[in-house]
Amino acid sequence: MPELYLLRHAKSDWGDHRLADIDRPLSPRGVKAAAQMGAFLQDIAPPDLIWASNAVRVQQTVSGLRKAFPELPAPVTVPSIYGASYAGLLDLVRQARCDRLMLVGHNPGMEELATRLTRGSNGPGRSVMVRKYPTAALAEILFDCQWSELDTGMAELKRFTRPKDL
Repeated sequence: MPELYLLRHAKSDWGDHRLADIDRPLSPRGVKAAAQMGAFLQDIAPPDLIWASNAVRVQQTVSGLRKAFPELPAPVTVPSIYGASYAGLLDLVRQARCDRLMLVGHNPGMEELATRLTRGSNGPGRSVMVRKYPTAALAEILFDCQWSELDTGMAELKRFTRPKDL
């Protein structure tokens, strides 16, 4: 059964307003949260493949994950994740050819993808997830079809984990 991990980037730093959105780095809180989530990933089946946005905060989030869990695969940077809608992310996910894929990106696309795929699911944490998908939160999603067939309501939420849950 394929698994999709949807990780929203960790908390970014808004201190330098001259930076373009794509260039914003992680805040100290974000650096800590990325490390926490990396340590958490050691306790679950790790992804086979990581696709990450080209935004600085996403790249730093993945670096933080890998610092805590060096065995994670190196990320593949996919610029189209930055600013992607639900439909754009779903089209991307449908191209996967692995057992476990992790997407690291941004809201509102990540939250919308997670909530639409798991529509009708009552998995642990779904009510929390649909209320708020905070930074560095991870949705673990299972489905029983080919990646190319994945669509709204066809998946189950296995677990939703926020840094404050750890």
